[in-house]
Amino acid sequence: MVVGILSNKIFSSFGQYPLTKQFTNQKITPILMLSCGFVYAALLAFNILTQGHEITSESVLLSYAENKVDQNGVGTSCGPASLKLGDDVYTVESGSGENDPEGLGVAESPGSFQWTIGDISRSGGAWGKVYTGFLYDGDPMSCNVTSASFSYQLQDTNYKYSICGICFIPTYGFRIKLCTTLDLSTTNLPNFAKDLQESLQSRLGNIDSAYGNMTFEPHTLPVSAFPPSYTSDQPDLHGNKRFTSSDLTQLTIWIGDMNFVPSPHAKRLSKKNRFEETPQGDIFVHRDDSPSDFFGAFKSTVDSDASGFQFSVLGVGGVRPLGNRHDLTTLPTALADLFQESLATLGWMMNAASEDLNMRSIGATYLCTRTRKKWKPFITLISIAIGSSSGVFGACLAAMLFLARKWDERSLGDLEAGQETEGSEGGGRVVSMAKERLIVP
Repeated sequence: MVVGILSNKIFSSFGQYPLTKQFTNQKITPILMLSCGFVYAALLAFNILTQGHEITSESVLLSYAENKVDQNGVGTSCGPASLKLGDDVYTVESGSGENDPEGLGVAESPGSFQWTIGDISRSGGAWGKVYTGFLYDGDPMSCNVTSASFSYQLQDTNYKYSICGICFIPTYGFRIKLCTTLDLSTTNLPNFAKDLQESLQSRLGNIDSAYGNMTFEPHTLPVSAFPPSYTSDQPDLHGNKRFTSSDLTQLTIWIGDMNFVPSPHAKRLSKKNRFEETPQGDIFVHRDDSPSDFFGAFKSTVDSDASGFQFSVLGVGGVRPLGNRHDLTTLPTALADLFQESLATLGWMMNAASEDLNMRSIGATYLCTRTRKKWKPFITLISIAIGSSSGVFGACLAAMLFLARKWDERSLGDLEAGQETEGSEGGGRVVSMAKERLIVP
């Protein structure tokens, strides 16, 4: 009895098989075949397109931060670079990864000055906080030159310079102080930075020419030109001395306590480094609201020692030949020429430094991730496509057969109804012939 119940209830599906019959409507077969082919092809295409790719990623170092997907479907995502106090950096032309398509660290138009990050600050509510570094994503900078100095050793033609500027980085509102210093005798420069130094050295010939004719007769220079206090009421200890060019060992000129704001119409960087000798922009002294000319800014900051023009003289020390006199027409011609040439060199360097900083980016290295889609191996692709399509196709085939059977039953019903109508008029043989088409395999 138990076996009978199991046979009837549980194993009944294994004890029978479905019957098949030919469609009465001959149009159904080709339509069903085409529909099956179309559905299966669509399923294959869908699964290949949606599951046939795999995403691969790699880490690369780029010299430009970018976050985009290119026309080939390669996506690049970069994190910001970390910059710290004391880092030595060069500026580069602001750009994108198109400047470095192979990710080899190639920078566009690297600058000629090596800048050191000397101070980091923020405005507003962050005032007073100490920052030892910041995150940087390649934003162009807006910079003002705040000080510049130049020293030329007259005997061995070595020179030193120092330039500082304040730069604003808009993304996070950081203000950073950048300074560059160079001693030609001890600094090893990269090849891309040597052009500027060659241009600077070519300018020194004019200083050498003016210096070679330099002679100071006794009491030519004012008392305020000499150390220790550089004032007119100090004892005249050196006024009776005669100085020639062989007594002069070094020339130094400097300017500070000012903000040099470059003009937006200033000439852009030339490959030959031919900058103007007068700063191309506005100079604001002591944070004044009104700009001053270059020589006026120099004169107004001399008293505070923020600016000056000085010789190193054997046996004396630092001599400031202008003293309290800043009327160049009252100076000896050789001295006036030397001062003007030195001031022009300082202005030339300020223009070069401003050009090196403004609307350019700090050269940095960014850790980036590149992702791309690629086709899976052929065998894997076929396996995924067929395996994913077969189950859905089976369900679709069952649905199509159900609809086809319903259509065929309706067609057969219409046919029988028509045959019965004809049979009532002329006999019932047609109906019996139609029924004989049923095939039981």
